[in-house]
Amino acid sequence: ADSFVRAEVGASAPLPAFCGQAARRGCMGIASLAGIPGSVGGTLRMNGGTDREFGEFVEEVLVQTPQRPEPHAVSVQYYYRHTTLARDAVVAKVRLRFERGDPEVVRSELKARLQRRNATQPIQLPSAGSVFRNPPGDKAGRLIQEAGCKGWRCGGAEVSPLHANFIVNLGGARAADIATLMARVRRRVHEQFGVDLMLEQHIVGVFD
Repeated sequence: ADSFVRAEVGASAPLPAFCGQAARRGCMGIASLAGIPGSVGGTLRMNGGTDREFGEFVEEVLVQTPQRPEPHAVSVQYYYRHTTLARDAVVAKVRLRFERGDPEVVRSELKARLQRRNATQPIQLPSAGSVFRNPPGDKAGRLIQEAGCKGWRCGGAEVSPLHANFIVNLGGARAADIATLMARVRRRVHEQFGVDLMLEQHIVGVFD
């Protein structure tokens, strides 16, 4: 039998749903993507993950661009929370490869990871996941917490009291509220520790 499981996934597919399907097929390593909010395409563009990153599982990426609107394969390099995908490239689909494992073991590991995330991250509230990249040798969440930013609010947005590197929508938050909190947190952390936090999230558009 083939020692690998392969999957072709549309970029708009919700990552959590795909993780569940992949676990049932025994895709080893899928638990490293457990609980990440967003789509398969978004996770690829950001090279999301935990102990293992999305790019490790990618065999081929098909994109569409203004110059070439039909889906076509491109070469992509993967780095910590970013890739070499062109900004005008829209991911159409991704072909993935996982080592084949025991589905029961993989599902159990996925469930355990989700339970840990539930206990330590505010996944019950809308958010875009981790806001800032971890600086070398440290954790963004620790710096934000030590700087006293937990619980800060702007409009309907809040720096999560559960995990400081999440900005959650308590209800009715506007993009401008979240962008304002991001700027305030970055400024406070720089004042306190001299560290310039880099955004992990991509901001699209201009907010007044």
